[in-house]
Amino acid sequence: MINRCIECKKLISKWGIRCYSCSNTKKAIIKHGKYTKLYKIDLPYSTFGIEVLNGVVINSAPIARWMIGESLKYIKEWVKKKEGTIFEVIEIG
Repeated sequence: MINRCIECKKLISKWGIRCYSCSNTKKAIIKHGKYTKLYKIDLPYSTFGIEVLNGVVINSAPIARWMIGESLKYIKEWVKKKEGTIFEVIEIG
């Protein structure tokens, strides 16, 4: 999967954290006033949060680092398969 920076649309790192052009995706989001959403995920073996912008996970707890760059739709399906719950906690920005 090729990830792109939310602000400049250029390629970003494998984990979706650093942008080669803007240098930091999260700073670009805050600087340009875009809103992210925080979701809480409850699974039988853990509880953690993910941060989502435009339907794509941009930040997560260490246990869920693999989710960065994945679509929210895919994450919701995955959580359902694991017999967990996911819901929006707050809009950040």
